[in-house]
Amino acid sequence: MKNAAFLLLFLLAAAMFAQGQTLLVTDDPGFTGGVAVMNATGNTLGVYRLANNADEDVRITSVVVLDSTTAIGSFTDLVLFVNGTVAAMAGSAEPGPLYKRGLLYRFHLPIPLVVPRKAAVTITIRGDVPPYASGGAEDNSVHRFQIIDPAMVTVVGTYSNRQMDVATFAYGSDVRVLRSNLIVSVNPDGAMALFASPSGPVVLNKLTVTFTTWSPVLLLDANGNDVVAMGEATALASRNTITWYFIRGLTIQAGTTTALRLHLPCWWVRATIEKPTDVTFTDGVDDAAIAGVAAAGHFPIVVGRYSITTGTSRE
Repeated sequence: MKNAAFLLLFLLAAAMFAQGQTLLVTDDPGFTGGVAVMNATGNTLGVYRLANNADEDVRITSVVVLDSTTAIGSFTDLVLFVNGTVAAMAGSAEPGPLYKRGLLYRFHLPIPLVVPRKAAVTITIRGDVPPYASGGAEDNSVHRFQIIDPAMVTVVGTYSNRQMDVATFAYGSDVRVLRSNLIVSVNPDGAMALFASPSGPVVLNKLTVTFTTWSPVLLLDANGNDVVAMGEATALASRNTITWYFIRGLTIQAGTTTALRLHLPCWWVRATIEKPTDVTFTDGVDDAAIAGVAAAGHFPIVVGRYSITTGTSRE
């Protein structure tokens, strides 16, 4: 249903574009939303494609985005980027229009953004989330940054200097604000270090590790105990991976680090976390936050590819 609605909007936009609309503003399909953690800076809030159908280059002098949300509190220090370069900074949030709930952020470009004729550019909006203690952000709130009114983009012809028409179909993607986040790294001794952000605790639900050669492996907690033998988790092996499911969740308190260690029978076995979904966790602040996260599926943490250990000989 969602794909059908998106296709309908795209066809409508294309039809309007073909009828002489100069600038078409749409969501960049590469951005699908995500999580913004309190007290984190530079969170990506929206990515948009601006396509110029005019017979001349055009200059964009201002852009307005709407944070469509019912949340109390707002993002701060919103910045508009073009090709990784700062193009404009927004002022303070303003109340949204009567016909649409939310908050408005205005960007005035001191150096106009030039979009060549019959070409397109991509702009990115990033912003900061206030710390929990400030009361400036609402836990588990959902935000969607939109450009949905032609008046939200000011564009003129570079040569004609006349105001150009705009078609806007940028409805944004959900960005969820949470108090907590999980950072995974590897200590020099080979132990996995799981750090919960200072703003709130994290509950680890699942951990998947990939091995170069399958081998029976134990996952040890901070006290050196096998998590399966202690009844803390169950393990499921599949080909060259093992997944540990934590029965009640492994809670990592705010601002602290918990260490987990693999116990391998062979020193030559290499273990890695291969992809973001190999580590899943939920916001451990309150029941409402956990339920909200779980309802949308666990939020994975982007951990990249880390070598967990070079092997530990079994006695």
